[in-house]
Amino acid sequence: MPSIERRRSALLSAALVAMVPAVGSADPITPLIGNWTGVWVVEEQWNSNGPYGVPPYPSAAIVFHFHELGVGGAGYGTLDVSGALSGVVTALSLNGTQVLATVTYASVPPPNNFGQLTATLAQGTIVGRLDEPQTPPPNWIAWRGTVSLGFYAGTCYANCDGSTATPILTANDFQCFLNRFAASSPYANCDVSTSSPLLTANDFQCFLNAYAAGCP
Repeated sequence: MPSIERRRSALLSAALVAMVPAVGSADPITPLIGNWTGVWVVEEQWNSNGPYGVPPYPSAAIVFHFHELGVGGAGYGTLDVSGALSGVVTALSLNGTQVLATVTYASVPPPNNFGQLTATLAQGTIVGRLDEPQTPPPNWIAWRGTVSLGFYAGTCYANCDGSTATPILTANDFQCFLNRFAASSPYANCDVSTSSPLLTANDFQCFLNAYAAGCP
């Protein structure tokens, strides 16, 4: 009969083997997992009757938070559109460099209550389009246009309001961060923590540090 120590050693070895992922088991969306921030430049607007409004259309700061299915929340993540709406990423794939994602908005009546991201991943950026259906529900306006996103580590995180005029960083960015923190937006998780609660005083200090560092 094997000794207790030998049995313990065998159990430990088996546990370590189980913790090592099998070759080829990496999640295909791993390069996307994390926080991405950028701007949605609206090129078309539609309501239930057809094209709506007159260009130039509004643009909005947006934040995607991608995670593995069921790890970190519902679906594959969240979308936060500054001053507009939020949604859950209900489908996500990465085929080579091609990104496809579907975002469903709980606050919008179905069936056309979603946005479709079609973009390219390259060197820490996601560039492409975010389009909503051309036949939105009554009393809703669909946005369709280009998006440019950067991983937080490679973009100017402190430019919370997505402004492009000089100076890039102003008091508006502080107010934007406070609003997003109060709304529990994924954007406010500046230190990209994963333990609960996600949003803490550390995120305020992180934002202050990012602001002090300035934008390129």
